[in-house]
Amino acid sequence: NSGDVTHWQTRGTLTTARLRHLPPLDFEAERSMLYEAVRLASRDVRVLIRVATSAALAMVSSQGCRVLHYSGHGMEVASGGGGGDGAHDGAFLAYEDGHGALHKLGADGLQAIVGQPACIGCVVVCACHSEATGAAFVRAGVRHVICIESDAAVADPTARQFAQAFYHALLCGDRARRRNSVRAAFEHAKEAVRHGPKPCMQQDASKFLLLPREGLHDDAVWPLLPPTVAPAGWRRMGCGSSSASPPAAMEVASPAREEPP
Repeated sequence: NSGDVTHWQTRGTLTTARLRHLPPLDFEAERSMLYEAVRLASRDVRVLIRVATSAALAMVSSQGCRVLHYSGHGMEVASGGGGGDGAHDGAFLAYEDGHGALHKLGADGLQAIVGQPACIGCVVVCACHSEATGAAFVRAGVRHVICIESDAAVADPTARQFAQAFYHALLCGDRARRRNSVRAAFEHAKEAVRHGPKPCMQQDASKFLLLPREGLHDDAVWPLLPPTVAPAGWRRMGCGSSSASPPAAMEVASPAREEPP
């Protein structure tokens, strides 16, 4: 069985001669957000959190998952100056090289690794300036991709608020009325951001994109019944069938690496 949610993250301040440094993001808060969305939905969901490397992306592309969530930095530089792996119009996502240094993974490289047809149902690129790299997942055959406009950046709290609202709606929406469809969850999350507590959120809400733009996005990602068998290295998240209420805390297994984020 393919897994449910795979969450990629870069770990800290990545350094490179050309980009100076990429500031660390609050991955602990984002993980907590993901767990809370699952807990409130009272659903069984399998989650795997890994450091974002090209090798890890190749692994999950072969194994498959319902949702791939990338947390990190997206960058756009002058055309021809990206210097990344398969850079497309100077756009790339900040992956790691396996030793904590920056690996600039461009749109063409992402598309080549994911392959076609993709075994991933939905990709959420939670990174600024990620439209071009998001489009690479579409070209690889992913039917639903959420990303940020090419010329836009969003604040860390905005990204977390969007993701929490999106996953909660995707997990527990009204299937009879298609309210748990990808499009319905996306629009719901944008409204949650637009009416969020921080002033920046009103402006940030319109920066989120659902690709392909002409796609229907009316199907649901999760089935009616929760999955019952988890592949090796995955642990069940959320409310078990024998439990009267969802657990207050959940664990995540990282089979290949256990370094802190």
